[in-house]
Amino acid sequence: MLASIYALMLLRWGYEFGRNDQMQTLAYAEMLADPSLYPGDFYLRGVNEHVPNERYVFSLFLSLFSGHLALLSLVGHSLCTLLLLHFMDRISSLFIRREMLRYSVMLLMFLPLYGINLGGNELWYNSFFVSNVVKTMGMAGIWWMLRGKFLRTFLIFSPVAFLQPVVGIQLYLLASGSLLLLLLTASYQGFSNKSGTVRFTTGFPAQPHLPDVPGWPVWIGGNVLWLCTAGVWILFLKLNFDQEPAPQPDHFFDILFVFRAPHHYWPPSWTLKNWLIEGSLALFGLVFFFRKSRLLKYWFGLSFFACLAYFIGVAVFRSTEIGALQGFKATI
Repeated sequence: MLASIYALMLLRWGYEFGRNDQMQTLAYAEMLADPSLYPGDFYLRGVNEHVPNERYVFSLFLSLFSGHLALLSLVGHSLCTLLLLHFMDRISSLFIRREMLRYSVMLLMFLPLYGINLGGNELWYNSFFVSNVVKTMGMAGIWWMLRGKFLRTFLIFSPVAFLQPVVGIQLYLLASGSLLLLLLTASYQGFSNKSGTVRFTTGFPAQPHLPDVPGWPVWIGGNVLWLCTAGVWILFLKLNFDQEPAPQPDHFFDILFVFRAPHHYWPPSWTLKNWLIEGSLALFGLVFFFRKSRLLKYWFGLSFFACLAYFIGVAVFRSTEIGALQGFKATI
């Protein structure tokens, strides 16, 4: 059935190769495989002056298959999409028993609601981007977190930061923050089990999909795991780019955020239709999970906070630092 949903997605939106973001990553991958290529390309040569950079890891992986990128993209797109649908189905099965209803919700998301977003952030794309990979990994991490596999969640969120730093940071903060709130608010029964987690009472009838609360050693260990891997990588990237003189803040903000890519960075440019639909869906999710899952309730709450902080920081204070974090990726 999931393959049928994928087929309908392709039938509606098609499959693209060599367009949009792939124009950057595929060409960069080819140049990494053969440094003599594109000697006069301003963008590629500029990116390659800062190695590593935020596109380096994924492009380096692609470069291993130079000459077969079309086949790799097709296989990668199919695999990532099917895994994404699989983990979405697993997560939704914890809350929606009827299989056809779950499939209908996924079709609704990827057919009529596709393209309705805030900040140009989609869960799926009809081309093989790094976003397809990291969002599939993110969905897997959420599934494992809901099943109480907390260290596994931090473990998979670590390579996400190597592939797409902004998404990796956001997934880590949402997971760590949600689990911290779960720890602080849980009503303990006063014993630990062998896995290092503790049971808690929910205040409403027991539901099998509610995970154990991570014990403090598990939560601390997960944070240390992420910070000592992805955290070091992100710090290294920042130090690498800090060697260059910073652009004039006002000019950089106006050029990139307002003129060049307002669909990603500038909230006042986003349509009222998208605000109403996305806002309604997010509010419904928060209300739905308020009683269904403490963990996802906190996840949604922190996502709302991230979006609000981003809106104020960018639209009011015009902060390039906050804008670079693209807080509305949390709406995915």
